[in-house]
Amino acid sequence: MFIGFCFYLITVASHYSGLLPPPGTCPQVIPLGPVEFAAEMCPDRPDCLVFIFAGYNPEKKWVVIQKALEETYPEPVYHSYLLHEMVHYLQDYHGQITSRGCSVQNRLERQAYEVQVSYLQQYGYDLVIPEELSPSCIPDEVPLTNEVLVL
Repeated sequence: MFIGFCFYLITVASHYSGLLPPPGTCPQVIPLGPVEFAAEMCPDRPDCLVFIFAGYNPEKKWVVIQKALEETYPEPVYHSYLLHEMVHYLQDYHGQITSRGCSVQNRLERQAYEVQVSYLQQYGYDLVIPEELSPSCIPDEVPLTNEVLVL
């Protein structure tokens, strides 16, 4: 991904979320094929390719996205998935990713979806925020580990 475009997405994510971006940094964005994506995002659930299109890894500070999305979806929709993950990057920068518990994950996920919806609306697309925001969340008393945050 071009660095300039990454900074554009960070700026948009910051605008809609109200979270200030870190100065001069952008996460690495890695497009992955289906096997690599499933191994990175959900090694125990290969069927996740149906409902997870991108993800942010707070330990590695990178975003992964299914490579096929760029060819499958119109540009604003594809960009909206990256934007959603940039919100998680900003949340991480501000220390908000503190738990894999449901209450934290649902709050973080709702904010990222709201940014994605606002972005898509300016291009005439509608996105319905799913009722179950964090199907992989775990009970709130379990702390965050070095695993990938699947949002």
